[in-house]
Amino acid sequence: MTSSVSYKEPSGLHSGRSGQKLRTRQKLVAAARDLVLQGRPPTLLEAAAAAGISPATAYRYFPDQLRLLGEALKDAGPSMRARVPGDIDQSEPASHRITIAAEGFFRQAIERERLIRAVMALSLLRSVDTDPEARQEAVSVRPGLRRMWIEKALATEARTLPPAKYRRLNLALNALISTESLVVLQDLCGATAQEAADTCAWASRILVNYVLHTEQAILAAMPAEDAPVPAPKPSSLPRRRTGAAGAPPRKPKPTRRARKSGAR
Repeated sequence: MTSSVSYKEPSGLHSGRSGQKLRTRQKLVAAARDLVLQGRPPTLLEAAAAAGISPATAYRYFPDQLRLLGEALKDAGPSMRARVPGDIDQSEPASHRITIAAEGFFRQAIERERLIRAVMALSLLRSVDTDPEARQEAVSVRPGLRRMWIEKALATEARTLPPAKYRRLNLALNALISTESLVVLQDLCGATAQEAADTCAWASRILVNYVLHTEQAILAAMPAEDAPVPAPKPSSLPRRRTGAAGAPPRKPKPTRRARKSGAR
């Protein structure tokens, strides 16, 4: 097994009838790729049937669905990435640009939700493997299109923001503009797919606005009744006399005259 998406090829692939074996493998991957581009997560049997290959032959090249799906996604990568726009107009406000990115990403995700869920499930199942190479293979199955959308939307901010600030913003947006958010909001919160997408796009827009405009500017724009009450300055707080080690001051002892008066 290697650390890439590609499954380790059978040992006989480049020996004997290597040309025929390689063509058979490529035919199987191409059939799976076409099903992927239709938004379907192909099983080995489905891909073998589409390629006109027997199931037994298919299993000699790929022992499970994840390995086949990984190769199919790799082969489909250029076509999938071509659906991400080349550029997003940087003259638009950043909040508008990130909205375009979020809406574009979720539109594609909803169209291929069945495939996305299958990729997530398979990659998560394999990611629990203790073998670092197997774990990397499972992670590599996912194409990471969200990163492309976000980076195209915030190309200006990548150059102008301090690196640490931009990285934090980028990480937060990757959590919002994601298939995980789409799935969680539907399955756990009862949202429709479009409602989940709209919510994530809204949250992304709010986040970008907050990060790019200072907190002071946001507070200055708030109505007076909504502005938070400022904390009192230390000098305006009443002081409490304390004795040694912070203990409260002792009461003064009564004088001799006061004690005589009390006795009377």
